[in-house]
Amino acid sequence: MKSVQDLPNLPGIRRSALSSNPRLFKDYLSDTLGTQSMDRSMSADFMDDPEYIRSVKSSLNPYPRETPNFNDISGRYSLCSRQRDIRSNRKALPYNDISKAPAFVTNKDQLCNFTAVFTEEVPENLEEPKRVRVVDITVYVTDNSMEIREPFLHNSGLVQGKFLRRHHIQKPDGSGHYTLQDFHAGAVLDIYNRKYTVLSCNDFTNRYLASIGVEFGTPLPTPGTTDVRLAKLRRSTPNTSSIESFSSTGRPFTALSKSFYEHDKMVLRFFGYWEGKEFPKPIKYSVRLHYYLVDDTIEIISEYSRNDGRDRIPKFLRKMRILKPNNNTQGIMTSAQAEALDSSNYYHFTDIYIGAVINVVGNEILIYDADKFTRDYYEQHHFPLGDRISVQLEEVPKKYTLEPPPYNGFGSEEDSLQTCSGSLMPKAPKKDGLKAKLYAQQMLRFRMKFRTPKPVDAAREFNLQVFLEDDTIQINEVPVRNSGFGAGKFLSRSRQKHKDGRRIVPGDIVLGTVLFIQSYEFIVVDADEYSLKYMEQNPEIWKESSLEHIAEKLRAREDSLRDILVKLKDRALEDAPYDEINDLLIEAGVVLTTQESLTLMRAIDKQRKGRAKFFRIFRIISEEDMYKSWSRGFSA
Repeated sequence: MKSVQDLPNLPGIRRSALSSNPRLFKDYLSDTLGTQSMDRSMSADFMDDPEYIRSVKSSLNPYPRETPNFNDISGRYSLCSRQRDIRSNRKALPYNDISKAPAFVTNKDQLCNFTAVFTEEVPENLEEPKRVRVVDITVYVTDNSMEIREPFLHNSGLVQGKFLRRHHIQKPDGSGHYTLQDFHAGAVLDIYNRKYTVLSCNDFTNRYLASIGVEFGTPLPTPGTTDVRLAKLRRSTPNTSSIESFSSTGRPFTALSKSFYEHDKMVLRFFGYWEGKEFPKPIKYSVRLHYYLVDDTIEIISEYSRNDGRDRIPKFLRKMRILKPNNNTQGIMTSAQAEALDSSNYYHFTDIYIGAVINVVGNEILIYDADKFTRDYYEQHHFPLGDRISVQLEEVPKKYTLEPPPYNGFGSEEDSLQTCSGSLMPKAPKKDGLKAKLYAQQMLRFRMKFRTPKPVDAAREFNLQVFLEDDTIQINEVPVRNSGFGAGKFLSRSRQKHKDGRRIVPGDIVLGTVLFIQSYEFIVVDADEYSLKYMEQNPEIWKESSLEHIAEKLRAREDSLRDILVKLKDRALEDAPYDEINDLLIEAGVVLTTQESLTLMRAIDKQRKGRAKFFRIFRIISEEDMYKSWSRGFSA
């Protein structure tokens, strides 16, 4: 190569050296200017002679100019020009006329399709020793490569699709690969030891072969074969009129083969039941009966309901033909004896209808309904089914829940219930984490006594501790000098229940409450200041500590209270003990519990002197803002 101008004019060569390497272009420019300016002064101004500048630039560019058309051989067919041609779907090659373009340009996307057959042996089928199969041979005109496909045929039982991938197929004699010149009507192509006979081609292939001087000839008929016959019926509904009465071997089709093509995937569905022999009352078991029209077989499936207590058996009877009970066969038959029986000895779909009784392995199944497809099929065959028979099936047995045994007193009741959960490795009972976090270390304290004590127990007192975080209680006995009973823990911390079985919760414990705990009857007689405040601040839990609830009772007897107020006169303005005020309320007809009475006295006696003025009760009755905001003001 003498110079850069001698580079081949190929696509992809950069037109400007500046874009490829600016530094190399600068050196090249200095060298070129040095050789071309021998007759001119180095100090000459290039702007004085524009023509000289253009000549220098053209001499510096070793690549040809860019041309917009591939037929123009004076320039370079650039990448941009090729992209424009691709977007406009133009076939273009550099420096060549379209008449001289190669085959992969002129014959792009052109295919020749041929129909051929081949014969294969079927040694496993005695009725059909040989089978003729139809395939489609596609030849790509671009490079004479071939591929072979067999059209998909529904229910053929054969592996179909692509037989041979696209490639050049060599001839057996080694003279090259197959081309379009080898294809004509009746041509036998030996492809990998399998001989294909070309039968026909499509219209485009016939015209193209004629254009290149190849005569295809007269198409050959397709040999009579089961596969070819069904190929005409693919992607269409089977029709009995189009089914031939002979196969490729010349033997007539059996009734079973015709039924396969006519009734494949057609199943009649009936609903029935059979009665068990349970004592004392038999149970009706629901089943579904499927009748397959393709081979007159019957399948029976049991229907189950939720929590019916029955084992889930997949099928009551597998798919098979069922003998009628009135046949003359007895005992167990061999397969040969069963095949010798006439088809009339088996159940046919005409023997199954609404109200029919089917004898299956000793069980009589009554048919009481059918689905819509089954009814329509019977209508088409002029054998309409009757209306649905109203059947009262057995109700689903109720699920019985096992009651846990009574608590025996050992450990906590929650732990004992975990052992009854059915697990071999019981877990610890779950706790309410949120409640435990909100009420952690919060406890209410009450004073209790025996409700009906013996003389020796009359002086005994107990402290009841109620833990709000888990609703557990603990009882401690208060020490009494010379009582003969030791002080300390009377009941460990645990959850307890009322006499009626309800669990004891903090809302159940107020003054005057009777608690039945571990065969002891206690009565709550007092509570500490914190517990009383807490109950008054939460009237939604302790209703008897609600001042609003007490005010409603007072308003109901307001007239009687005013009469007592007039009767007392000046004494109403004097402090009176709690017991005296309670007697006046009873006289007025106001019935209050011990907790309600204490809450009222705490409302009118804010200094906790144990004495209060009677007239202050009327402030609670008349001033609503007082009893609504009393809890907040008192707690402050």
